[in-house]
Amino acid sequence: MHLKMLLLIASLLVISEGNRFSRAKATRCTRNLQATFVFHTDISSVPGAEEYRAKAQQVFTLVIKNFDVPDSNIDLDDDTCAYNRDQMEDKTLFYGSIYANESGIGVPTFCKSNMPSYPGTITSADYKQAPQVTLQKVVDSYTKWYNTEQKMDCHCFDYKNPNTTAIIMWTPLSPTSLDAGPVSFAGFDKIYGNYGGSFKHIVMPMGFKWSQSTLWQSLVPKEQWTDNAAEVDTNTIIQQIWTITCRLAGHIDTSETAEPFNPYAPRSSHGNDWPIDGPDQVTDDPNSPPR
Repeated sequence: MHLKMLLLIASLLVISEGNRFSRAKATRCTRNLQATFVFHTDISSVPGAEEYRAKAQQVFTLVIKNFDVPDSNIDLDDDTCAYNRDQMEDKTLFYGSIYANESGIGVPTFCKSNMPSYPGTITSADYKQAPQVTLQKVVDSYTKWYNTEQKMDCHCFDYKNPNTTAIIMWTPLSPTSLDAGPVSFAGFDKIYGNYGGSFKHIVMPMGFKWSQSTLWQSLVPKEQWTDNAAEVDTNTIIQQIWTITCRLAGHIDTSETAEPFNPYAPRSSHGNDWPIDGPDQVTDDPNSPPR
């Protein structure tokens, strides 16, 4: 009887350890994630634009907190555009760009992140924006920077490395555009395609959802969309971005999520803003208060 009890306890410990590892894998899936990740954010003058842009600012400020980023700018030879790939190993490199009317504003470069200032740009930028964009022209304005290897090298795109996941996250403010014909993202992969890779696209819509946009449905699969960020709390949206990113990078499979929920954004039920301290704030219990 004593032996049976010991065997039972041992088996329970094995199960518990397995569950703990499964949670840890999901919880920590943004760590050591090697990727180049650029935000493309619409700043069109749609109704509700100020609210949408404020929400996007909050998301972008917080969403990168649980990733491993380089300790410094990537070393780049200005003459040859050779860059130090060792600095990019197991790191996520972020850059933010905005777009309006017919063009992207700001050339994405992963040599030096602009994330300390980018969230503030979302709410303050003013380019006499129309209510909608001509999306294909916006795309073309970006892809002209991605159409030669030299340009991509000079902006530290790690396009030759199969271990680096290339991600673009779009934040459109309208389910439609002013385009007369279909829109294509094919131009993004002119160089990546030569090395067997491609950009992975995420959509964080503001003011609409997947079922309301034939345009964006045709460009990005549903499983790479967040919910309508204008209607869902910031914690949930950030958690969805983490999950999609981890799946695209192969850090978790499609049945797993990046858990627990993001612990950085304010929660009114706690009375005060939750602290923005970094990865040590993550717990395995989604009901536990911040430490």
